[in-house]
Amino acid sequence: MVQTKNPKIIVAEDGKKYTFDEVATYVKYHAPNATQEEIEEFFNYCKVRNLNPYDVHFIKYGNEEKVIVVGKDAFLKRAERSKTLSGYKAGVIVIDENGKIIHREGAFYIPSKEKLVGGWAEVYRKDYKIPIRVEVSFEEYCKRTRDGKPFKSWAQMPATMIRKVALVQALREAFPNELSGMYIPEEMGVEVDNGSRRLDVYYNGSDSHFGNSDSVVDSGRITEQQIRTIKTLASKVWQNLTKEEISFNLKQLTKSMFNKESSKQLTKEEADRLIETLKELSQVGQEVPAEQNSEQNSLV
Repeated sequence: MVQTKNPKIIVAEDGKKYTFDEVATYVKYHAPNATQEEIEEFFNYCKVRNLNPYDVHFIKYGNEEKVIVVGKDAFLKRAERSKTLSGYKAGVIVIDENGKIIHREGAFYIPSKEKLVGGWAEVYRKDYKIPIRVEVSFEEYCKRTRDGKPFKSWAQMPATMIRKVALVQALREAFPNELSGMYIPEEMGVEVDNGSRRLDVYYNGSDSHFGNSDSVVDSGRITEQQIRTIKTLASKVWQNLTKEEISFNLKQLTKSMFNKESSKQLTKEEADRLIETLKELSQVGQEVPAEQNSEQNSLV
């Protein structure tokens, strides 16, 4: 762990505090080759924006230039806290069988009958007379490996991905003071595997953009990092309950979502879904009532 003589603190928007050493440990776990200067830069990036560092990805592949990206939720939360967000719409742009261009709200389209060509979004501010509208091209943002195959997420959820890019860009244009300098992985040509240090990188015709990976992120078993994240989020969701009650609720949630007795049995993709669900619960302050259970369980 990197040490610092003078303690430094990040105060996130939700009031939580994070020390430099905590942040350095987080960065080193995901990027062991990160330099002291890069860790300082990541720390300051989060500090000046009052970001929770665990909502930010530090990516460094080999000896290439580092990349710092933020999740979409951070954009929405920041826009909402500005008190001027009035709402937003977002969707996809498709071409139907007759060659007609259709702007559709949401992320639904019929691949056998329609061609997905882009995404669009409108963001409404209370102090603006007209909305901020953005349209983006699917081909411009769909990231591919060296052999021309789309990254896993772009292959599995193309409409969701391009809609997300459009929404984030519209939010950034509508709230430049709050979101300037913040980008999501989909804009920067990287696909983050939340449970490990592996990532896909955009192939631009040369050896690589950030490395020479042409593999798709493995969907194997849940990782230790994901387990730790689940423990932390579960403790936040059910913060007023005992460890045994938290454990019972988590097992009930895991069983209801995946029909599995323990989150340790999950795949990486299932763990990511569980993490997103717990994040949503923690953001709205929702507590699932604890049921009494005599068994002594571990958190995961």
